[in-house]
Amino acid sequence: EEFTLAELGDLLEGSCHGKVFFFASCDTMATHGKKLQTLLKNTGAIAALRYKTEVNCMVATALELLVLNALQEDEFDSKGIENIKSIITNDYGKLHSILQFNMVINHEHFPRKRNK
Repeated sequence: EEFTLAELGDLLEGSCHGKVFFFASCDTMATHGKKLQTLLKNTGAIAALRYKTEVNCMVATALELLVLNALQEDEFDSKGIENIKSIITNDYGKLHSILQFNMVINHEHFPRKRNK
């Protein structure tokens, strides 16, 4: 079943606080970042990861394994998600550029939780 981003946002409204959407497919997700920002705002998600063009599925699989590793490296808060983005764009060579893979970050504030 297919959903538009608006339909997905309506379906998941308010239920994804601090979560990350990972649109990992060998197809394209070449939608404007503003539509993804709306999805993030409506659902409460902190970020969306996506390819902006059609990609080679085998090469994309390699990047996706690295991205899944990066997602485990920090918290899903404002500071952590920026660190994760930095890992993806700086530590894994040019793979993200070659595949036109990027992260759209929700600019709402997601404070770091303090350990008690």
